[in-house]
Amino acid sequence: MNNTNTNENIDYANNILIHIELMQKLIENRFYTSVLDNILDNIFDYIYNQNEFNESDIKVTLSSIDLKFFKNTNITKKTQKQYENLECSICLQKYNIDERIVILKCKHVLHYNCAYNWLCKEKVTCPVCRYDQRLNVIQE
Repeated sequence: MNNTNTNENIDYANNILIHIELMQKLIENRFYTSVLDNILDNIFDYIYNQNEFNESDIKVTLSSIDLKFFKNTNITKKTQKQYENLECSICLQKYNIDERIVILKCKHVLHYNCAYNWLCKEKVTCPVCRYDQRLNVIQE
């Protein structure tokens, strides 16, 4: 929810509160007062719930230190053959000699920079199989 809607809700609720307070002053009967108290409680609950924190707003990522727990290596002439038919699942580029790669716990391979940008800035799951990579950090 954006700030404008929240401010409008608060202004609307404040206007209602002013009218309810005026009504309370005009009505001496305890029954109506208890009804108005109930209405006030409902308005406060509504305002509180509108400002509640939503878990989906949280982005969970790894730290750059966590990335050191993954197997990473540079591709050499000796290892090039092993990776020649593979491509990075993030940038879709083939692996070249002298490029640094990361091998995730699920055995998927990514360029180091792609892995860093994905795991440390976007998601904690493998972009291919969605395996939670935090488990790798915890187990090490």
